[in-house]
Amino acid sequence: MPSDGGNDNIKPAMVMPENKIRNKVTLGGRLSSDGFDPELLARAEAAAEGTRDTFMEAAEEDMDKLQDACRLAENEPRARGAHLKSVQKAAYEVKGYGSNIGYNLLTQFADSLSNFLLRTTAEESRRVSVARVHIHAMRLVFYQRMTGDGGAAGKQLMRGLRDAVAKVS
Repeated sequence: MPSDGGNDNIKPAMVMPENKIRNKVTLGGRLSSDGFDPELLARAEAAAEGTRDTFMEAAEEDMDKLQDACRLAENEPRARGAHLKSVQKAAYEVKGYGSNIGYNLLTQFADSLSNFLLRTTAEESRRVSVARVHIHAMRLVFYQRMTGDGGAAGKQLMRGLRDAVAKVS
């Protein structure tokens, strides 16, 4: 074989690039372990639990706001549009934090209500009826502490809301 003029004494070498993920996890080597710090995790979980309590309090207040605004929309036809806007805004707030407290159904129902009120062209009295159904479902989820998807009951509630929206839309 002809020589290419290179040095035949060169041997291949294994090059190991820097492990950037390990550096990030160990804070640039300041942590001597693999980056898992049980004490740090416990502090983070405690902080998250404190935040959850704040969200739970806000959710309870918003459940009351939703119900009050819907009741006013039912009882004050002349101001119905304004009251429905209040319902939509409160539903949007609940949508924003429902998943943070583990109430995924609450988030889905609030999203459904908020979107329905923003997009529908149905007459206001029908909007109030659909809002009332959503609010009852949301209160049930919240006060029965239906976390996650709510199982079979959650699926049944979701079907009921979809049917109510479909009838009006």
